[in-house]
Amino acid sequence: MSSYLIATLAAHAVLLWGEDAQLDIVQEECAELIQAISKLRRARRAVEARGPNLDTFEARAADRELSEAERNIVKEAADVWIMLQQLEALVSGEYQAAREFVVKNFAAKVTQASEK
Repeated sequence: MSSYLIATLAAHAVLLWGEDAQLDIVQEECAELIQAISKLRRARRAVEARGPNLDTFEARAADRELSEAERNIVKEAADVWIMLQQLEALVSGEYQAAREFVVKNFAAKVTQASEK
């Protein structure tokens, strides 16, 4: 799907459901992503803690939990991404300028860390 179509859909969603409602959903989706990250980290720790015991009920359960957590984090990240598109529609000019500033700072940090 093209970025133009996504931006058009996002702007339409804001007009259709209203700014306050979409801001509430941005907040909810971010909270769900935070929860998904916590579950992923917990699942990874469970897999690491099992050690060499690969053929136990607990090990298989930990593997299933990790797979589910990985799928869930992808879904929640996608939900946040589409809501950020709507947030951009709400504050378009400011958002673009802020994003460019943040990307430049991030690039500088990565470059600096790579040189160490």
